Amino acid sequence: MLSLYRAARHAVVMSVEEFPKILGFEVTKGCDAFELKLEDGSVLRVRAEPNAVMRMGNDPNTGAPVYGVSLGTIVTLVKIPRELFKKPAQAPAGAAYR
Repeated sequence: MLSLYRAARHAVVMSVEEFPKILGFEVTKGCDAFELKLEDGSVLRVRAEPNAVMRMGNDPNTGAPVYGVSLGTIVTLVKIPRELFKKPAQAPAGAAYR
């Protein structure tokens, strides 16, 4: 893995538009999520979901468009050992949820 210094020295200068253009999109093919088994016995399902796609400009060497993708992470609890649960805290008397 390159250090930040070396990565900056080897960076490719890209033709960038004044403002990235946000593009509409639809997901045509999805992939499965990662399932993680933690050392405490918990099992989590993690998947990435695209939020936005932007056209950033063009590569000056090839002329190919360059895109940026913003992703959100969705974590689902699949299996949690019972001993990890704690009793929920009680709200003070008269306190209302707002």
